[in-house]
Amino acid sequence: MSKFTKLGMLFGVTGIMASVAYATNNVKAAEVSSSVASSGSSTLSKETESSVSSSLSSSTAEVVSSQNDSSTSESIRNTNETTKETALSTTVLKQDANLGQGYYATANNIFARSLLRTNTQAFLDSIHQGSINGWNKYGVLPSTVAAQAILESGWGASSLTTLANNLFGIKGDYNGASIIMPTQEYINGQWITINASFRKYPSRNESIEDHGRFLNDNSRYHNLLWQTDYRTVTQLLQSDGYATSPTYAASLNRIIEEYHLYDWDNEVINVNAGAMDNLSVKGGNLSISGWHISSNSNNKPYSYLILLDANSNKELSRIKINRTQRADVNNVFPSVTNSLNSGFNVQVPISNDMMGKKIKVISRYSSSADGNGSFTDYNFTNVVGMPVTSAGSLDVINQNQLDRIQLSGWFATNTAVNKPYRYVILLDTATNKELGRYQVQSMARPDVANVYPNIANVMNSGYNVTIPLTSQLLGKQVRVITRYSDNAQGNGNFVDYWNDGKTFQTRGNQNKGWLDVFKQSGNKIHAMGWHITDSSLDKKNHYLIILDSNNKELGRYKVPTVARPDVAKVYSTIYGAQNGGIDYEIPVTNAMKGKIVHVISRYTNDTQGNGQFTDYWFPNQINKIN
Repeated sequence: MSKFTKLGMLFGVTGIMASVAYATNNVKAAEVSSSVASSGSSTLSKETESSVSSSLSSSTAEVVSSQNDSSTSESIRNTNETTKETALSTTVLKQDANLGQGYYATANNIFARSLLRTNTQAFLDSIHQGSINGWNKYGVLPSTVAAQAILESGWGASSLTTLANNLFGIKGDYNGASIIMPTQEYINGQWITINASFRKYPSRNESIEDHGRFLNDNSRYHNLLWQTDYRTVTQLLQSDGYATSPTYAASLNRIIEEYHLYDWDNEVINVNAGAMDNLSVKGGNLSISGWHISSNSNNKPYSYLILLDANSNKELSRIKINRTQRADVNNVFPSVTNSLNSGFNVQVPISNDMMGKKIKVISRYSSSADGNGSFTDYNFTNVVGMPVTSAGSLDVINQNQLDRIQLSGWFATNTAVNKPYRYVILLDTATNKELGRYQVQSMARPDVANVYPNIANVMNSGYNVTIPLTSQLLGKQVRVITRYSDNAQGNGNFVDYWNDGKTFQTRGNQNKGWLDVFKQSGNKIHAMGWHITDSSLDKKNHYLIILDSNNKELGRYKVPTVARPDVAKVYSTIYGAQNGGIDYEIPVTNAMKGKIVHVISRYTNDTQGNGQFTDYWFPNQINKIN
C-alpha cells in the first residue's frame, strides 16, 4: 500500500479536502447566509464527522479500485486538463468542522485520483517558505501549519488549491484576486447551493501566511502562538475548537511524524548564532561590526551591545543599537525571524573605564528598553586589548647636585584636553602632605609617541624640572605626582599620574662643626673653626652666639663665610662644606666679664638670627672672661 493511500485511510481526508474560509467573528455555520457568502467576506462553518467517515469509505474504495484496475489508472493518467478543470469547477464546497474552520469539496472522486499522482515532496517544497514565514510573522509552528495544509487541501489536490492556491478555503479576496465556487449553505432550514467568492493567492506560501494571520487575529488561538512543541500546538488547536474531530490532534501528529515536518521547526527554534566581523581600535574609538540572529528574538525589540572586561566579566558599557540589514546573513538563515536585520556597526568612544583592559562583546535582544527584562544573548569569543590612554614614567631622579633635585619623565593622557597647566608635585610618603609643586613645560617625546600612538597629547608629554632642594625636603621619602590642570596654580579640574607609586629618598640633613680656636686675647675673643649643615640650603645668614654657663645669651654676631677646602674634602656630601669656615673676633662686653662662656654657630633664614635656624653647639668654653 502506498504512503499516500495509507495517509488517506488514516485521516479520512481524500475527496473532502478543499480550502478553509475564515471569519474574524467566528460565525457558526448555521448563521451563514447567502448574502454574506456572495459579498466576499470571510465566513467559517463546519460539517459533521459522519461526512468525513462517508467520504473516507468511498474515497478509499476508489483508491484501492484504481490501484487494482490498470485500465482505470491509465484513464486517470490520460485525463486532459480541460476535463480536470471542468470537474473541479463543478465541485461543490461545504463546511466541515471535523477538518477545521473551512469549506471542503463534497465530490470525492477528483481527490482520490489526484492523490494517486501527488508528488509529496513537490507539495512540501511549495509550502515550506510560507510555513517558515508564518512562524516569523505570527508565531505559528511550521510543522503544524504544514500538517493542516496537507489535511485540509488533500496534498494540494483540492479544487481551491488547484485553481487558486487556496489551501484553507478562505472566502473573500486576496489583494483583489478571487475565484467563484459553488458552496452549500444552510439557509432558512434547508441546504441550498450558491456561488461564493474565495481568495486567490499568487502561491501556496501566501495562503500559508494568511492562515497564520487568521490564528493571530483570533484571540482564542493566542495560546498556541510561539509554542515550540508541535504536540502542544496540535492539542491546543483541537481544544480551542479549530476542528471538532476527536482525533484531529492525533491526525496532525501522524502527518508531522511520518513526513518529518518537525525538521522545519528545528530551522526556526533555538537558533542563536552570530559573527564578529570587526573588533578593533580606531583612534579614540572601539569599532564593532558583525551580526547576531536568534529565533528567540521575537517580542524582543530592543538591541544592545554590552562590553565586558574579558578578565573579570564585569560590565563596562552598554550601547543601545539599531540593527542594520544583512542580506548575506538572510541568505544563509532565511528561516530565522530577524536574519535580514541582524547586523550592527558602531563606533564606541573609549572611556576611562575601558583603558588598558581586554574587552569582549555580547549582543543582546531584550524585551526591555534598558536591555534587561527578558533577553537573548550571544557571547562573541573575540577579545581586543584597549590602548593605554593614560600613561607616564618618572625616568630620571638626579640628586648629584647638593642644592637641587633633577626630575625628568613623561605623562600623557587623553583627558588632558583643556588642561594646559602642567605640574610636578612632591608628597611626603609618611604623611601624604604636599612638600612642593613646580610648574613644568611640555617637551617633545617622539620615543613615547611611537609606543603610545593612540594617546592624544603623547608627542609633547615630556618634562624636565629642576627642584631647589630645601631643608623641608631633606631626609624625606618622596612620591612624585605629575598633573594636568585647567588652573594656573595647579588646582581646579585636574588629572594626575602617580608614576606607579615610585618614590625616592632625599639625602639626609647632616650638621657638623668644630672650633679650632676659642680664646680671649685682650678685649677680643677669637673664634676659628667650621660649621656645615645641609639645612643651610635655605638659611643664608650665619651667626655666632655667646652664652653663659646658664645658656643665657650674652651676644650674637653675624659672621662672613670663610672657605674651608680641607673640610670640603672630608665632607663633600654636605651642602656648604666648601665655605663653612669660621674666623671671627668677638668683642668682649661688660656682660661677659667674669663669666664662663661658650659659643654656638647658627644658620638662619632671618637677618636677625631668628626665624628658622639650625644650631651647632661647640663643646669649647672659656672659664672666665677678664
